[in-house]
Amino acid sequence: MDNVPLVSVITSNYNCAGYLPDCVSSILNQSFDSWEHIIIDCGSTDNSRKVLESLKHPRLRVIHEEFCGVARARNMAIQQARGEFCAILDADDVALPDRLRLQVELLRQDKALGAVGGNIHGIYYSQGTWKSIFQRNKGTTRYPLEHDQMMLFLRSTLSPIPHSTLTFRKTIFQELGGYRETMEKAEDFDLILRFGLYGRLGNVGVPVGLLRYRVTGSRTTRHRPDGRDDQFYSVLAVLFNTARVNGDHCTQKDIEAWLDTIGRDGVTALKGRWIWENLVKHNRGISWGRWDVPLRSFIFLPLAMTACWRRPWWPAAWSPENIIKEFIKDKR
Repeated sequence: MDNVPLVSVITSNYNCAGYLPDCVSSILNQSFDSWEHIIIDCGSTDNSRKVLESLKHPRLRVIHEEFCGVARARNMAIQQARGEFCAILDADDVALPDRLRLQVELLRQDKALGAVGGNIHGIYYSQGTWKSIFQRNKGTTRYPLEHDQMMLFLRSTLSPIPHSTLTFRKTIFQELGGYRETMEKAEDFDLILRFGLYGRLGNVGVPVGLLRYRVTGSRTTRHRPDGRDDQFYSVLAVLFNTARVNGDHCTQKDIEAWLDTIGRDGVTALKGRWIWENLVKHNRGISWGRWDVPLRSFIFLPLAMTACWRRPWWPAAWSPENIIKEFIKDKR
């Protein structure tokens, strides 16, 4: 009988044929040896199948499914994982050689940790004839190390763990119900937030991955409602999980409908208010490093906050708990 691996590396692929060899090679070259690599190809229309057939390895398993969205694809792959820990690696990213060793050591040292991540090196990248022009260094992004600091980021709708560096205990993932498949976007942020509310989060404090920020798009879900971007769904995740933790009875659809009524400026204003309350006012001891927030956020967040300060819901906007209380009161 084969030895059961300690870590199951999970990769969901949709039309990333050109990136798959580097992704798989980065796991083959890990300094940690007890792993399996599960790749789920979710309805790719490029030559991903041909590439995957050429990447034969005894510990590489490939699953082919019809297009079903990235959250469901990852859930299906993790159902088949044999490892005690699961490590997420997107098909267009690369794991640095010590990633699994460092993260497993941290999880074994601290049994209270449910999930961990790490810093990243990033590059903008485009395939094709002009790739050398579009390929440029984005630098190293550092993230907070302590759970309380990481939760301040999460309560501000900012993830302290790049999803492609996430490694977690499979038993806790199952208790949490996996990726929430009703989240059209930001399903990774929602999962990390639930890990943080369930137990403790951590980061290894050194770069563990190379993340490609692709010039060409890489979206993998079909239903993209107008105005419902990643920011919409990250704000939704904070409000919905706050309601669940506090035992308040409101559904995801209820909160979605309310966010639609306040509009894009209202959603942006909520994010800006929470960043101010959680990070700007309480950032003592947090090493900001290269905070991975686009420059445009520093322009549009204050503008949206100014535009919304007379709205009836604005006085309660300083915390998700207060927004939910007002929301519940209005429903009654």
